[in-house]
Amino acid sequence: MKKLFCFIIVAMVAALIAVSCKKKEAPAIEVSARLNRDSVNLGVLYVDQAYRHIGKDSANLFEIDTIYKIYQKRVFLAFPYKGEGSIMLYFGDEFLNTEIEGPARTFALFNRVSYPSGLACAWDEEKGTLVVTSKYTPDLLKMVFPGKSAYIDPASSRIHHSLASARAVNKAGGQSFITFIYHDDDPKLGQVTYKLRLKQLFVYVPQAGFQGYDSWYAMY
Repeated sequence: MKKLFCFIIVAMVAALIAVSCKKKEAPAIEVSARLNRDSVNLGVLYVDQAYRHIGKDSANLFEIDTIYKIYQKRVFLAFPYKGEGSIMLYFGDEFLNTEIEGPARTFALFNRVSYPSGLACAWDEEKGTLVVTSKYTPDLLKMVFPGKSAYIDPASSRIHHSLASARAVNKAGGQSFITFIYHDDDPKLGQVTYKLRLKQLFVYVPQAGFQGYDSWYAMY
């Protein structure tokens, strides 16, 4: 199960187009049956929740093994522009928010260097969503196996194109996240569905130079 979960953790991930909160704000994109092809500039993503569902039973994967928490705190997923191409990894740390309004969380990321995840994404016109597939096992993540796939669930996802857009939804009492779903036929557990909730990070200091990190990001 660790192998399957780690695939999912790595399978989600940030276009190098993270938008500064000082730019003109775009509204959040709320979707139902399909995503808009132009909406899948996802930016940097943080894995907020991860659950395994077997029939009516569910399990929080972060409570099953503490190694998952380590990945959650240090590894960030970077999708390519418009969701076409290889997914990369950034490394970083969370730090105390002293600048961004509201309950935002802030992170320092070393984004001058990215690392391969062994994953790629592509638009699926028939399904109207973005699909992520595992292509090979990378050196940094030996637990990633080729031939797996996950997709964004349009009905439970809200995509933003700016920090201010995410802040506005938060102030109104709403939540913003992107849900990825991964189905698997486990030899021991049978039919399993994994659901991961990821949140977008937006850069607000692009060249921070903080303790060796490159940029500061905020997340609601």
